[in-house]
Parts: sequence; structure tokens; C-alpha cells
Amino acid sequence: MKVAVIFNRALIAIDSTTDDLASDHEMDLIPDLAAEELATRGYNPVLIAADFSVGQACKEASVNIALNLAEGFGGTNGYEALVPTILDYSNVRYTGADAANMYLVRDKAAVKATLRWLGVPVPPEHLILNADSLTLDDFSDVTLPAILKPGRQEASIGITFESVVRDLPHLVSRAAELLRLYGSPVLVEPFISGRELSAGVVGNRYLEFLPPCEFLFRERDPLRQFRSFEHKWLGEQEEIVAPSGLDPAVAGELARYTTIAHQRLGCRDYSRADFRLDAAGRLWFLEHNYNPGIGPNTHGLSNTLTRMYELRGQSFGDLLEAIVVTATERYQS
Repeated sequence: MKVAVIFNRALIAIDSTTDDLASDHEMDLIPDLAAEELATRGYNPVLIAADFSVGQACKEASVNIALNLAEGFGGTNGYEALVPTILDYSNVRYTGADAANMYLVRDKAAVKATLRWLGVPVPPEHLILNADSLTLDDFSDVTLPAILKPGRQEASIGITFESVVRDLPHLVSRAAELLRLYGSPVLVEPFISGRELSAGVVGNRYLEFLPPCEFLFRERDPLRQFRSFEHKWLGEQEEIVAPSGLDPAVAGELARYTTIAHQRLGCRDYSRADFRLDAAGRLWFLEHNYNPGIGPNTHGLSNTLTRMYELRGQSFGDLLEAIVVTATERYQS
């Protein structure tokens, strides 16, 4: 089987800052490593850049399916949804999310509203649409400490240690900064102290629930114990482990809520959900991830979905093959 490995190496920041490009540096390694792994398993991989010629390049290479690893388009860290759009237009089969799924899941407020309606426990939020609603009186309903998030970014972009605020003046100044940097609504949520968990699935009609993971942080300050941009991309690496002493009821909720999110948000082939478990043992959904990172946990890289496979004795290569096979079967059904 001939597999196109679709990649994008971002050099230009769109609706973000150049510092945010740190989240794309792993793309300097992962496409080649993925192609090598596929080749060892008998596939015929070909690397194809995610630009306006991606569909035609796949057709000319006569690929059977494209493994879509692109997290941006045309050398930028934006316009990611153009990749599946062009592949669909070109009648090229590919793994993972389509454009509609990408647009929906990137809208954090829409995801929360959808899942709250479906009975998934999500933290309450205050949505800041623009700078006109940035007076102290606008935040009488906010529980402090709070965490602020850009409403339409991913990969923890804009979610830094500075995003956790202890007082209203800091909240207002941080919200103004996020509006200026990212130009999208800002979510204000209560900061939930506790354990940070992640759960993933592979599949479509029938879902395979993967072993959940927990993130352990070296930070002593509980208000810094979360998957910030610093932790994910700037060397403050967290440890990804199997959660110890997890209540079976909580484990069941992880599987149920992740399944609901995957199915009702229109995810395809694989996805991952992130949660907090508070001191009272209550599970809170944080956000969902279409096409979550699927690189190896070698070469200085850290990938949660791969770690889930490793926790059950399988490898990065096993995960890659499972995604390619799952997507191929979806097109055949």
C-alpha cells in the first residue's frame, strides 16, 4: 500500500506570535520518522508537503491513502482545515479529521456547549468576545483563581503560566493581551486543582478505548500544575504515566465522556480528550483533540497518544498502522 505522509513545517505564525512556532518544531522530525516506521512494516511511504498542490501530488503519486500529519498549511501554523478540504476536493482518501470537524473542535466554547448539553461535566465559563467587556464589573460571576484560554487555538497556544490569574485586575490585563495576540474570544474558567488526565480512542463505528494517561509535574505551585505551553513545548516537560489508584467509576467516566466527544463532535479514526480530576474525585472535561500528535517518544519528543499505546505494550509503529488501517476501513464501509 502506498501512503502519502502529509506534513507542514511552519515558519510563519498566523493569528499568533512567532514564539508559538515552538509547538511546530516536532514536525522537523516526525514526518520522516513516521515514513521510516511505515516502510519497516511493508508500506510504501512518500512525503508530500501540505500546500495548494497537495491533492494533485497525491494523485500523481497514486497513493492509496494519505496519513495527514499536517498541523498547518503552506509553511504557516494556520489554515489547517485547507488540507482535508483540498484532499476531499481531489478525491484523495486520508486519515483523521475532515474540515468540518476541525472548525468545530477548535471552537472551545462550542465544544463545551455541545458536551454540556449531552451531560458531560464541563467547568462553567465566562466568554469574553471583545475588549468592550473588560471592566471589573463584567466578572462578578468568575470564580478565582481562574484560567484564561484563547477560544480557537490548540496545542496549548496562549495557555501559559500567566494565564492563571488570582485577582480581577490580572484577569482583565491577561484577557486584553490574549484578545490582542489571537483575535478570538477568550474563555475564563475556574482553575481546577487536582490531577490532569487524558484519554484516547481509535476507531469509528466501533471504538477502541486506550489506556488513560496522567501528567505529573515537577512544579510545586499547584497553580502551575497543568499542561501549559511551557510544559508542552518549552522544556518544562511533564511526565506521562499510567494513573495510579484510579477509581473504577472515574475510569468508566473517562471512557464514556471521551466516546461521546469523539462521536458527537464528528471525529474520525482517532482522537483524545483531556480532563481534570478534582480533590473531591469529580471528573471535569477540559477539551477535545482531533488528530492528536502521533509521534514517537524518542528523539526528545513527547506524544500522549503514543504513550497510551506504550502502556499496553505496543509501539509508535503499531499506532501508525492502526490509524492507517482504521481510515482505510472507513472508506470501504
